[in-house]
Amino acid sequence: CMGVAEGEPKEVGYYAILPKIEATIAQFKPGLIAIPGRHDLNQDHRHLWELCQIALRPGVGSYPRPKIIESIAPDVIGPGEANFGVVLTEKLKDRVLGAMVCYEDEMREPPHPRSLLNLEARYRHYGAKFGYDFVEPYRLVRGID
Repeated sequence: CMGVAEGEPKEVGYYAILPKIEATIAQFKPGLIAIPGRHDLNQDHRHLWELCQIALRPGVGSYPRPKIIESIAPDVIGPGEANFGVVLTEKLKDRVLGAMVCYEDEMREPPHPRSLLNLEARYRHYGAKFGYDFVEPYRLVRGID
């Protein structure tokens, strides 16, 4: 397999992608980073979660440690519950749902969790849990104030 470092998982290309992630984090020095969830059903999302764990491990980089949140995919039934939320205004909620339409092969018809109807219901559900109209749910992975 050409271009793959010795000992690297051939299917993943970790050593090709990891420096790009690290450079982006070092360039922007974000205070909050949202990453895919570790229990996501998409293999590429799980690989990105693993890469972010490596790139964001303690002792790497000379910038303040960002808070890390992981998304909770709407069609994953996994351990843990949302303990962090991003409030969506009506306008932002509509923009997020509008952006989802661009992923035609990811969208489904109700009763599937990835239908527009159920994505909005999800934002309402978590909004009620956090005390707002609409909330995008996440799980706090690491954070210190």
